[in-house]
Amino acid sequence: FQAPVEVKEGGVVFCDCENVQPEDGSRVITRIIEGTEHFVPCDTLITAISEKPDPALREEAQGLRNVWLCGDFLTGPATVVAAVASARSAVEEIKTSL
Repeated sequence: FQAPVEVKEGGVVFCDCENVQPEDGSRVITRIIEGTEHFVPCDTLITAISEKPDPALREEAQGLRNVWLCGDFLTGPATVVAAVASARSAVEEIKTSL
């Protein structure tokens, strides 16, 4: 599998990774495979990393004009599917406001 390791102007750098089971049987760790870096161009980047927003910031943002909330910022940590559904709802609200 691949993981993003750096965001640059115009895209994201990814590396190949592998899961490694330590000899002591402890928790599996993910290791980046050196020399596998490659650049993927993009003009939009959406992060989905289950962050927990500051509730005060969320409350303040909800009252702002032309600011739409979605995903974890609106509902708290959930699945990617829930975040995408929330984003679609926000897009519909944006389209209606235009």
